[in-house]
Amino acid sequence: MPLRVDLQPHRFYDFKTEIEKEGFQEIQKREKYTDYQRLALISPNESKGKKRGFKFTANYLTVKIWTSVLRDEDKFADKGFGWELISLGDPALYFSRPFRRTDNFFENLYMTALILKTKIQNRPICPHCKKFLDIVKGPYLYSRYWKCPNTKHAVYRLGWDHGLPDWAKNYLKSKRKARKKVQKKYAQKQLEKGKEVTPAIVRHKKWTIGNKDNIITVESGPH
Repeated sequence: MPLRVDLQPHRFYDFKTEIEKEGFQEIQKREKYTDYQRLALISPNESKGKKRGFKFTANYLTVKIWTSVLRDEDKFADKGFGWELISLGDPALYFSRPFRRTDNFFENLYMTALILKTKIQNRPICPHCKKFLDIVKGPYLYSRYWKCPNTKHAVYRLGWDHGLPDWAKNYLKSKRKARKKVQKKYAQKQLEKGKEVTPAIVRHKKWTIGNKDNIITVESGPH
């Protein structure tokens, strides 16, 4: 696996400047506090609620970036990864793979954020009923695809990379190829040690929602 490095605070502020140029807004402390109160959220560990994040909304979907940088201390949390997700209301419909804090940490966060932004900006619609397509889980842990919410058109679906420009497809192709090579090597080493490989998203401790009645859910967004 790539080596974790100590990233300097100025790298975060360079990232913040560039991601805000792309229309992302930093998630404010008050907004997070309101969500804590509304949903009675309980973090799996103390530092989770203090991390700085950004969001971008289009076509009723929201991309969120969690940087692993602590809000009031200009440093990273002792443990954890960077994460990106797409949500509709409160529920997350898609999680990225975790971002290890390597030398390319912020570059990887930035590029993935641009791709997810492009996805929701170009959220496809069904050619039959003109409804927005939903994000649906695929056969694998991280796989997703687009599907019509109308049961009459349920067979209409599109691949997760549908509509992405060439620069995004080329970036994803390169990253997926490199990741597959690293994962294969790591899995072999773990096998030699008699250990199983557990994906980070499975190991990741979940938040506790104490007030589930206040969860904001939307079937597929207004049409």
